[in-house]
Amino acid sequence: MNKQTNYTYLTNILHVFLILLCINITESKAQDPHFSQFYASPLTLNPALTGMVPGDFRVAANFRTQWAAVATPFLTSSAAFDIKILPSLIGTEDILGLGFIAMDDRSNNGALKATYLSLSLAYNKQLDRAGNFRLGAGFQTTLTNKTIDYSKLTFSQQFTPYGYDINLPNGEPRPGFNLYYTDFQAGILLSGKNDDNSNMWYVGSSMYHIGRPNESVTGQDNRLQQRITVHGMYNMKVGDVDRMYLSGLYMKSSIMTEYTFGVVYSFNIDGEQDEESVGRSFQAGSWYRFKDALIPYIGLQLNNVKFGLTYDVNASKLSTASNFRGGFELTMVYNFIESENMRLRRKTLCPAHGSYLKWFGY
Repeated sequence: MNKQTNYTYLTNILHVFLILLCINITESKAQDPHFSQFYASPLTLNPALTGMVPGDFRVAANFRTQWAAVATPFLTSSAAFDIKILPSLIGTEDILGLGFIAMDDRSNNGALKATYLSLSLAYNKQLDRAGNFRLGAGFQTTLTNKTIDYSKLTFSQQFTPYGYDINLPNGEPRPGFNLYYTDFQAGILLSGKNDDNSNMWYVGSSMYHIGRPNESVTGQDNRLQQRITVHGMYNMKVGDVDRMYLSGLYMKSSIMTEYTFGVVYSFNIDGEQDEESVGRSFQAGSWYRFKDALIPYIGLQLNNVKFGLTYDVNASKLSTASNFRGGFELTMVYNFIESENMRLRRKTLCPAHGSYLKWFGY
């Protein structure tokens, strides 16, 4: 296959992929916790991103607090781990990823809590001989637990001429509720780069709540509607060592349609790139969530560890009540990249046929 034929082949695949994305952008209804630094929480963005790491495995943590100005702060936190598996069986250019994420979301002084435990599996297939283009798909299953503790809330029956008296009966027949259900998500991803990695990009789409689980404790039909996400990122080399990142997100649920786009510039601190790491750099930029918030960002990369901090400056109709205050979000991502010396030492100490660790990317 010559270069022109190969290019035409990849172009046709891209056109088909984009058509599928457009078809998938349909009416959907759901409300889920999510992060302003969406790229730093890949397993809550698209299951197809599982295992798409620059090294052998990735650990990510996110913490978000918001609406402290108008209510008890809403707190959302997550911890995730994903890894490339079975590289000796599928080859070095294809990627089979396995991931796990735990997320906790709580509001109203902890009266309403939701816990999510998810397991993800994704496969990204090489499309060309050089391994510069991949097409992938991922699937995720989630165990969800939602609880409400009425003792932490106030009701109209507890209102007296002297204010609320939490010792009075609230009029509810039960102290709260505890709900469990299993949920399913799926996604697709197309990614590419050039030979020297100076330009890299991906575009993807995902659907959440595929099975539309029933969120009811009374036996009534109260099913979640699907949530559709379309996202993309393009990063390019600027000068000799700096980089620029462009990213966007479209998300549709039952009560809102979200458009987020932004740019981040990465200043390389070392002045040169280390072949066995991702170097050290300082990032600054901003996103804008349409009719909702301006999101300034600063970040710091120290070899394999990256920290990010954003603050949502509220620009919605609630800006008067919130005094333009939104919420802080802190992220940490660690990519384990095994050096060539470590790889040779591991092969010497643990021959391939005697080590079960090789099944998990080592």
